[in-house]
Amino acid sequence: MTQKQMEEFKVIETLTDAGCTQAMIEDFLKKAKNNSETLRWLTGYRTTILDEVHKYNRELECLDFLIYKIRKALHFI
Repeated sequence: MTQKQMEEFKVIETLTDAGCTQAMIEDFLKKAKNNSETLRWLTGYRTTILDEVHKYNRELECLDFLIYKIRKALHFI
């Protein structure tokens, strides 16, 4: 395996670990020839994931609040 093939394999493995689908990886590899497009793609995907993290964080905060209120009502606190 050549050095370039090893690097591409590592990129694919990293994108897979980051939750990218095969279609997303193919799209990324098409754009990988242009560093500014590659960076834009990665930044966009990172933003998408971060938005999901924030969404789940808000949901957890709501659940934590509800748990707190119930425990308080039952005098567990």
